[in-house]
Amino acid sequence: MTQEFSVIIEKDEDGYFVASVPALRGCHTQARSLDVLIKRIREAIALYLEVEEPVTSEFIGVQRVAVTAQAPRRHCGGRNERRYLYRPVLPLLGQYGESYRAG
Repeated sequence: MTQEFSVIIEKDEDGYFVASVPALRGCHTQARSLDVLIKRIREAIALYLEVEEPVTSEFIGVQRVAVTAQAPRRHCGGRNERRYLYRPVLPLLGQYGESYRAG
């Protein structure tokens, strides 16, 4: 059975083409050329469909939106406030890889 999917293709800052499929969450690939990218995204879609079902949303399209951006504001908070804003999330695994157990 042949299925069709919308694929979003972008070019990143390193010159790679990146493809993602909105209907297949997490289905992405990249390549240096469009020919290779299309081959890889077809393979990625086929592998995805072996283990997952597509979501039921419909891709509508891309809309260009204009926004007047302001210069980034400097953070004026105290030392503790800055540390809180940028504190990394602690991992759920312990120092040596053992599973986290509450209590």
